[in-house]
Amino acid sequence: MPRIFFWGNAMLQVTGKSRVKAAARCLLLLLAALCPILFPAGSLLADKGKDGSLPGVGRELSVTQEEAVAWAAGKTGRGIDYDGAYGAQSVDFIKAYYAYLGVEPIRGSALSYTVNELPEGFTRLQNASPRPGDILLYTGGNEGHAAIYESDYVSYHQGWGGSFVTRYISYYQQIGKNHRYWGVIRPPFSGGSEEAEQSKPPEMKIADWKAPSVLNQGDSFIPEGRISSGEALTGLTVGVYDPDGKEMLSFKAKPMVRNYSLDEIAETVSFRHLKSGIFEYRLTAENSSGSFILLSSVFAVKSKGRTVPDGLYKIASSLNDSYMLTVAGWSKSEGANIRLFRYLPYDATEDFAIIYEDEGLYRIRNNNSGLYLTLGGREKDGSRNIFQSAEREDGSQLFSILTDGADHWFFLPRSAPALAVSIHDGRVYDTANIRAEMVNMGVAQQFTLFDAYAGFKNAQKDAR
Repeated sequence: MPRIFFWGNAMLQVTGKSRVKAAARCLLLLLAALCPILFPAGSLLADKGKDGSLPGVGRELSVTQEEAVAWAAGKTGRGIDYDGAYGAQSVDFIKAYYAYLGVEPIRGSALSYTVNELPEGFTRLQNASPRPGDILLYTGGNEGHAAIYESDYVSYHQGWGGSFVTRYISYYQQIGKNHRYWGVIRPPFSGGSEEAEQSKPPEMKIADWKAPSVLNQGDSFIPEGRISSGEALTGLTVGVYDPDGKEMLSFKAKPMVRNYSLDEIAETVSFRHLKSGIFEYRLTAENSSGSFILLSSVFAVKSKGRTVPDGLYKIASSLNDSYMLTVAGWSKSEGANIRLFRYLPYDATEDFAIIYEDEGLYRIRNNNSGLYLTLGGREKDGSRNIFQSAEREDGSQLFSILTDGADHWFFLPRSAPALAVSIHDGRVYDTANIRAEMVNMGVAQQFTLFDAYAGFKNAQKDAR
């Protein structure tokens, strides 16, 4: 039987399937009529700022700047696909950050965050000097880019050199020729963020700097750079640290001048006694405003000899050592990709023979196919694929195997030593792709070696 809906002077006669649509239209009309009553001019919903933010008077998060930066740092090496669409992108990292801060994530690309509506109390500032915990926004490309700021030379990015969160060691405004710094979104942190900006050193910066990238054990490295500060430099530390933050070597000085050249300490800092491994090179400067990291970069020291004894190993992810390197589809074919898969007892596809060659380099042969891990060509995101192939003599199958000083190992290709074998999106699951990506000390690049013959006996003790 037909039903009749009345709205003001309008009459809608509907039947059957039209009833739901008609009811929805009426509900929208009702809401439209009530909005001027519920939210008069000057109310919260009507009074947005020019930057799209809401007034948020008195609004403050329960999270401090320090806690926010620690959260971002804790995601290093992990892939975050927050919305489950298009893989782990920079905007997924920011959506997860919004959720951590206790606000509703906003849909859209990273580029849309330069114009979209902001949560209560958040502000958007174009060309601003960032503060710790700020969301950095970049234009360029089809989607733009977003990241989280810690300091001028340390920020956290996803989808930049890998589909996982990386600790980016470079000036925050210079992340690539195709992206341009736009500004920040600033959350209303607990306790505010004024102190962090006020304590920022006036015009402190470093120019003409040089950081180590790949060294051979016994090599020397001479620090370079010119530091300038608006105030006298009261302290300076050039240091090298292992993945756990333990200081391996350092030089400290008290310049007491505004301009200082690292040439003055060039002969004092010795890298020749460093053991093989992955390290952070860090330059910290102090003045009356505080202590500030001016430069931080990751570098490798390659061994000239054996780091792991020859043997048959399972190569497990440090994220979850129940997942091993394997060959896609248990294939014995040339060109099959290297993947991650859960531990399967008595599966020879998860067993790899590590064979020492010379000068600290190894070949890695799959026990099922008899083929070797091989470094592929450069992908669009800068990573390089890892697949299996018959023995080659072009260097693409040679790897340095370096320890973090504890139970984990990094695999660096000889032909691209600034890269490390990595779980591509930083997440552990069956068939996760394995690639070589920029060395970053992240957990996605750290693996544990187990003796394939002894079950899950850790090979670390024997390797020493």
